[in-house]
Amino acid sequence: MSKLSSKKQILKLRKVIQKAEQQIEEVMPIINQPTLNREITIVLEQAVLQVGRLKSQNNVLLNFESHSNYIKKRLNRKPEDFRTDIIHLAILTLFDSTLNKAGCLRVLIHTEDKQVIEIDKNTKIPRTYKRFAGMLCKLLITREINYEGQILAKVHTDSIQDILKDNYIIGTSIKGKQVDLKEISEQNKKYAFVVGAVAVGHPGYEANYINECIQISRYPLSTSNCLSKITDLFEQQFDIL
Repeated sequence: MSKLSSKKQILKLRKVIQKAEQQIEEVMPIINQPTLNREITIVLEQAVLQVGRLKSQNNVLLNFESHSNYIKKRLNRKPEDFRTDIIHLAILTLFDSTLNKAGCLRVLIHTEDKQVIEIDKNTKIPRTYKRFAGMLCKLLITREINYEGQILAKVHTDSIQDILKDNYIIGTSIKGKQVDLKEISEQNKKYAFVVGAVAVGHPGYEANYINECIQISRYPLSTSNCLSKITDLFEQQFDIL
């Protein structure tokens, strides 16, 4: 092989190497750029969901308005604990949000007896309480609701801690430290927010699986109002119109 042809091959090889290095440099910024997390999880905490068997009906989801005598006499409990109407309004607030419609929301219900219910973001939530209660009653009995092969709602077999093991979990309560929720939304973390599904108490503060507890207003907020503030802010952060 002549020296001339050898030099040509070396030059050709150098050009190939330089081109490969250039392609790697173009790709590296994309690889190193952190992926923006565009999903948050909402946990409705300490939900009281219990099925009762009445004489006049088969199985019903107990609530404080319709079944107060049954709750007091048969269960020896306070009817005001059974505020399933709060859960219905909370679910409607979440599923009506553009955050959910954009596919950026995961909704879990954590009951007082440690069951974890997940409702798929594409599920059409009944607008009337009666139909919503019927859906939850069926779910608690069958453990799963599906339609044409798609799971619309299910009761998890795993604990809430296992389900949220990759999340940074924030409880919400008037007892928490006051922070600017906007500053939290600007951090690129996989958040889960715990909001009480009760009329009285501080489930978001008392939950034993949270990383921290915050208050997002100096005033006490209803469950639905608190959820609206969270979803509205992340819709802005994710630039969802």
